[in-house]
Amino acid sequence: MSYRLTTKSGIDFFTISSAFQKCVRRGLEKEVLWLGSELYISGFAEYCWYRMRVIVSEDVGLANPQLASQVQALYQTFQDFKKKKNKNEPEKLCFVHALLLIIRSPKSRLVDNLLCEYFFLRDTVEEPDFSNMDFIFDCHTQVGKKLNRGNDFFYEISGHIENIPDFILKEEFEIRDRVWNKYKQEEHKNKYKEPDLFNEIP
Repeated sequence: MSYRLTTKSGIDFFTISSAFQKCVRRGLEKEVLWLGSELYISGFAEYCWYRMRVIVSEDVGLANPQLASQVQALYQTFQDFKKKKNKNEPEKLCFVHALLLIIRSPKSRLVDNLLCEYFFLRDTVEEPDFSNMDFIFDCHTQVGKKLNRGNDFFYEISGHIENIPDFILKEEFEIRDRVWNKYKQEEHKNKYKEPDLFNEIP
C-alpha cells in the first residue's frame, strides 16, 4: 500500500515544498507566507528551515552575502526559544522573520549554476594551466623550497592579493611592507648571530 505524505490541509507535501521555493524565487510574499506556515503547522518546521538555508545559497547567494548568517542566527534563536516551551510560541517570530528576509532579498542563481558547471559538468570545464602560475611555488611547496624561495618571494609574489577595498588599500600595503621589513631584519640577525657554544651539537 502506497503512503501519501500530506500537509494539514490535505495537500501533497512535495507540491507544497516545490511551490514554496518557486514562489520565494518570484518574491510572492503572501503565497510564501501561506506555504511556509502550512509546512510549519503540519509538523514540517525543521524541513522548512532546511529548505530556507538551501535557498539562501541556491537562489540568493552573492546577491545578498549577509543573508546566510542572518538566517542561521534566526534558526539558532528559533531553537533556543523552542526549548523554553513557551505557550505563546515566540519561536514563530523567528520563522516569519526568516521567511520575510528571503522573500524580499535580491536574488541570484549564480552559485547554483556554477556548482552545476564545476561539479556535474566538470568534464566540460578547462583545467587551469599551472605552467602559467609560477606564483604558486613559494616556500610552502617542495618546488619553492628547491628554488630557495623565502619570505621575499612570498611577500612580493605569492602573498599578492587583488580586489582590495578602497578604504583599506593604503593600509594594506603599509602593513605588508612593515611586516616584510621586520622579517628581513630578523633573518639578518639570525644569520649573523653569535653561536651558543654551550648548546652546540658537537
